[in-house]
Formats: sequence, C-alpha cells, structure tokens
Amino acid sequence: VWLDADEFQFPLTLRIWEPGDSMIPFGMSGQRKIKKMLTDARITGQLRTAYPVVCDAVRIAWLPGIRPDHSFAVTESTRRVLAIKFQVEK
Repeated sequence: VWLDADEFQFPLTLRIWEPGDSMIPFGMSGQRKIKKMLTDARITGQLRTAYPVVCDAVRIAWLPGIRPDHSFAVTESTRRVLAIKFQVEK
C-alpha cells in the first residue's frame, strides 16, 4: 500500500486489532468498525481474532489486504510516499 508519509505521527506499529477500533476506509465516508470491515471482507474465525492493523501514534492507518484509512491517501499534494508491504508466510 502507498500512503502519504507526511500524514503519519511516528512511530508506526503493527498490532492486533482491539474491540472498538475503527477507521475511515479509503473511498468511504464516516467511521467503520474494524470488526465490521473484517466481517464484510469474509475474514472468519481464528484469523479474524488475530488480524493485524498498522497504526501511527494516534490512529489506524491500514487494515492490511483490505483498505487504508482515508486520512493517509496519496493525493496530488503528497510530497512523500511511504510504501508498506505486508506478506503472510504460510
């Protein structure tokens, strides 16, 4: 995923989502709960309970494999881009 690096408040962390976590998904308006987004993406069972999120110091920036947060979208005014690759080993 490519994100606007200037929007981040560092440090970045990777953690498991927690009940009540939400974000504004890219291409949508308004907050959405992470649990609802995982359900809509058909992530089930044990995988859903341990699903990671990428966060800056304040908010969730990306739900890997699903959507980034609208606040971090790359636009015409973006000066620096942060590229993050998330790979799951099987």
